Amino acid sequence: MANPKRQKVLRRFAKNLKRYWLMISLGGLSSLLASAAQGAMPWLTGLFIDRLAGPMPGLDDFLADMGFSNPAAAASWILPVGIGLSLLINALLKFGGGFAMQLVGQRLTNDLRRSFYDHLLNIEVGWHAKVGSSEPLSRLVSDTNQVSASVYSARELLTAAASTLVLLGMIFIRHWQMALVTVLILPPLALLLNLIGKQMRRYSHRVQRAEASFLTRLRQGLASMRVVRAFGAEEHEGRALGERIETARQTTLRRAWMNAITAPLIQALGVAGVIAVIAYGVTLVDDGTISTGILIEYIQLVALLLRPLRVLGQANNNLAKVAASLERLYEYIDHQPKIIEPGEPLLPAQIYGAVSYNDVSFAYADADVVSEICFKIEPGETVALVGPSGSGKSTLIKLLPRLYDVSAGSITVDSVDLRRWSLEKLRSTMSLVSQRALIFSETVADNLRYGVADADIVDDEQLWAVLRAVKLEERVRRFSAGLGERLGPEGANLSGGERQRLSIARALLRKPQILLLDEATSALDSEAELAVQSALDNLIADCTTLVIAHRLSTVRHADLILVLDQGKIVERGTHEELLTHGGTYARLLASQQSA
Repeated sequence: MANPKRQKVLRRFAKNLKRYWLMISLGGLSSLLASAAQGAMPWLTGLFIDRLAGPMPGLDDFLADMGFSNPAAAASWILPVGIGLSLLINALLKFGGGFAMQLVGQRLTNDLRRSFYDHLLNIEVGWHAKVGSSEPLSRLVSDTNQVSASVYSARELLTAAASTLVLLGMIFIRHWQMALVTVLILPPLALLLNLIGKQMRRYSHRVQRAEASFLTRLRQGLASMRVVRAFGAEEHEGRALGERIETARQTTLRRAWMNAITAPLIQALGVAGVIAVIAYGVTLVDDGTISTGILIEYIQLVALLLRPLRVLGQANNNLAKVAASLERLYEYIDHQPKIIEPGEPLLPAQIYGAVSYNDVSFAYADADVVSEICFKIEPGETVALVGPSGSGKSTLIKLLPRLYDVSAGSITVDSVDLRRWSLEKLRSTMSLVSQRALIFSETVADNLRYGVADADIVDDEQLWAVLRAVKLEERVRRFSAGLGERLGPEGANLSGGERQRLSIARALLRKPQILLLDEATSALDSEAELAVQSALDNLIADCTTLVIAHRLSTVRHADLILVLDQGKIVERGTHEELLTHGGTYARLLASQQSA
């Protein structure tokens, strides 16, 4: 019985193939013509054998009409040449059809990967935080590869179907009685293919889940190598990864076993059919009903039929696997982003950077994170958020570039609700410098230009200027390639302070109207912090700034300090005002100073 879910997925995939209809049509036509050329070979072989046995009035008259005075001599070379031409035409048409389908497969893979990744880029940050990176990576790589391979499988299926139709047509036309014997093997074969297809789809799902689990654990272990070493947890990590490797091996082995058993089972049924046909055909030859050439032709046709039937079985398994991959891809593609562009996005020509939080509340799932937050930042001012861990500071910063949307209330920039802004325009006004500097395994220049509008027109002198502003020019000039030096993974050939200053230089080059600082110096030692803070001062001077600070000494010059606790603002004022008040801020500062 057909699987409705699988059929729905494959029909949806077929719609995606419409744009390649010309290539697919050419591939299908080539397959059909190749099958016809293949079917001509047994027919010509049968004629050749019967002509060797004696005169054939029909063939001899045809050759005589063609102008050959000696039909027997002509047949002795024309029929072999015809067989050779059939082989050549079959090979050329198979090549053309195969190349067309491979081209479709490559284009489909590229388009699918691009659209899948573009969709991932548009899904809200909360979804990525929940799902992680390993599972989407697995689907983007392995599942799209499986879909690409399915195009070749579809070509094989198309060729096998065309061959089956042509060969069965010839079998029925040449001798319907023998054809009935051949057809007896088809119902059990179809039943077997259906059962195997269901099992293959089930095993494909298991293999993909096992591989995703393995990849997740591997990435976690590699990303946390320092912690693993520090805790002496190598054996634990090795055992955990080993269990996942073994699970993946066992599930893959079961799928391979199922895949391997398909061909022998189909072949066994085919051989049984061939034996039945030969036995029946011999009796017809003895009775004089058919000639020896027709029997040999018929046996060749049935033998040729075995391969497309076997391919149909394998293609069915591959369709089961690709259906599983498509289900996994469509599961993510069908996820609708929660952060979307407004119907008529606002694109202001001039941005000043005035920010206002108006009774803002936000909750993750059912857990309130911040509630009833109100404050304003005038253009060029700096507002600092301080408070214990988990008080909602980072959430307030994430709400401003619409990484999340508020649950209640509103946030405005220049008196316009964020939800009316064009996302691209809104985010182009901002730069984020976080505790962990994001450095790519690219050149210094590429890292600086990342996310900068019109980055192609930013010349080297501008790059050196921002490096000079963050006191990083001398360090970069010591690189053998200077701005062209390729940085290691996550900037491994830079120190923590240098990576942070490079990220500040990137923000400086971007020339933001609004600057977001999320504990930008908390992970640095005192010497590095002084250098980074000096670079930040250059950046803050021309920006509206919202800063989270773990070290309260870094925000004493802020225009306004907001003290948060359990998602609410419990104190607000300047550094001096809060110290005079003697509340939570004063206690936190005293605690840090004594430490």
